[in-house]
Amino acid sequence: MLLSKLYLNAKVYTGTANYNDAATYLNKVITEGGYTLENNFLQNFTGDNDISSEIIYPLIADPVVSQSFGNTTYIVNGNLSPDTIPILQFGAAEGWQGHRATSAWYGLFGDLETSIDTRASLFRTEGHNYVMTDYKEWTDGYPSIKFRNNDLNETPTSGTSFSGTDFPLYRLADAYLMYAECAINNAPNANMNDALTYVNLVRTRSNADPIVLSELDIDFIMDERGRELNAEGHRRTDLIRFGKFTGGSYLWPWKGGTVNGSSIPRHL
Repeated sequence: MLLSKLYLNAKVYTGTANYNDAATYLNKVITEGGYTLENNFLQNFTGDNDISSEIIYPLIADPVVSQSFGNTTYIVNGNLSPDTIPILQFGAAEGWQGHRATSAWYGLFGDLETSIDTRASLFRTEGHNYVMTDYKEWTDGYPSIKFRNNDLNETPTSGTSFSGTDFPLYRLADAYLMYAECAINNAPNANMNDALTYVNLVRTRSNADPIVLSELDIDFIMDERGRELNAEGHRRTDLIRFGKFTGGSYLWPWKGGTVNGSSIPRHL
């Protein structure tokens, strides 16, 4: 999986694309790794995600033995605040009132109120404003409630200050979307029919509508990675690879320090 990541980004690192080698190693991950998508998307982000059949490489977290203010503690506590969220519902004892998404993120799902996509429901909207006009204001923007401390089918009666939820550094859904990107970029050992199958496995797992082959292009993959992998540490690398991180062709709120987003220069 690590080799696949390196080869997928080879053009950024070396100036020469290498989607073929990326696809070679992705085929090994997909066909030889023994991984399967979890039926429930949330199983990958709960306190018992150590049993997930989808996670390829986790960063282990423990609320007692290896307490850390980093790892998933930073994600869970940072996205919570008792001001607007019942934090015990997520097995937490603390809410740091920090992280919030902007409309560039949850806007990928369209109308959150009517979306049938399970992933669209993993934002806290109650008590929060859709538009982030002030990034310092907790109620501007929606926090992500994707990661939590409690087990999948547990109703917690007490919370922990430190998270025991492992961080899924690599998981199968990512490999599926990476394979599709290789196919779109004409890797000879990746084909579009398999790519479509893999993408639709990811989407239908979250109750999202399947797509047809004509819809499967690089812009779709960029957006689908945003929907599937949010808060998992891939977005910056993805946007750089897609040529969207700098410049003004792709803006998001507060890019460049302005409320509506502005172009930023590329620094070598």
